[in-house]
Amino acid sequence: MKSVIITIVLLLGLYSCSSKHGNTDPYYTDHGDWDDVRFPLMKPYEALCLKGSHDWIVQTTQNAESFFSAPCTRKLNIVDGIILLYSTKTILNGANVKEAWFVLDPAKHIEKGFATHNEYFHYLQGLGVKNEPELYVIDKVSQYFGDNDTIDWGLIDKNWSYKLPRKKTQ
Repeated sequence: MKSVIITIVLLLGLYSCSSKHGNTDPYYTDHGDWDDVRFPLMKPYEALCLKGSHDWIVQTTQNAESFFSAPCTRKLNIVDGIILLYSTKTILNGANVKEAWFVLDPAKHIEKGFATHNEYFHYLQGLGVKNEPELYVIDKVSQYFGDNDTIDWGLIDKNWSYKLPRKKTQ
């Protein structure tokens, strides 16, 4: 009887260890549906691309409290919990623009868009950033997610390591 119990415990232990993602939130491992490619940013933001297209959209998920959308996102990064985006032929404040930069802070519910690189970098400097963080080509990030089933933003480019300094709040 002891050997049966030990065998069952071992099998359950092996089964629980065999799960590829363990207790990982499915939001961070979902690759999309049959007609789209998807990778997660930070809840509630995700990047989507219809299969056969090269135009990525960064948006909030359907169950988010508010709606955000940045069509034609070309480059992005997440630095210290802040999402940085660069989009072309996109929409900014309801108007079509040639290009735009976005800074999203999910923890603070901040979504800022900028029509010029100078405005974007000036905003980052106001956050305490001295050197502009690299933005990765979105296809490279998608490929990394496809290869790894998760995204470690510091390992997309192994030579890159940067932490966004946070201003102290009082």
